[in-house]
Parts: sequence; structure tokens; C-alpha cells
Amino acid sequence: MGDKSSDIIPLINPSPSTATEGTASKLQTIGNIIVSADGTGVLDILFAFRVSGWLAGSLGVIIAGLATFYYMLLLVQCRDKLASEKELPETTTYGT
Repeated sequence: MGDKSSDIIPLINPSPSTATEGTASKLQTIGNIIVSADGTGVLDILFAFRVSGWLAGSLGVIIAGLATFYYMLLLVQCRDKLASEKELPETTTYGT
């Protein structure tokens, strides 16, 4: 392919209202996190406690919770790093 500017066309044009900031409130965001984290895992946790017992089940839940919290912090750091980097003109992604 050549170096024509017409070769770089985004698949989706971003809407001006959602270009930089989301519209969800803090309460909606927290609710979304809770619902997505719980999901069907609430049903599976009962079976896991039955099979493993209270001690091992409690330890497993604590370890999984700490891992989830750590990975959430990593995602926030990645978002902040990407937001602080200057966008290169030859970089195109979906929605830009």
C-alpha cells in the first residue's frame, strides 16, 4: 500500500459528545463494577465453599479479591500512562 492519506480511514467516526469523557456517574460506575465482578460467581462460590471447607474457601476468596484489586490498579495505571502519551499522527485505532 502507498503512503496516501486516503489509505488511513477510521472504521467508526467518534461522536463529539463522548470523545473524551464518559457519562456515567460514580454510583453507576461502582454498580457496574460490582455487578460484573459478582455475576455468576455468586452461585459458584457456594459450591466452592462446600467442596473446600470454610478455611480454604475463605482464603481463596481473600486471595482472589486481592488479585482483582491489584489488577484493577494496574489497569488504572495503564489508562493514565496511555492518556499522558502524545498521540502519533500515523497511529490509527478504532474510533479515532
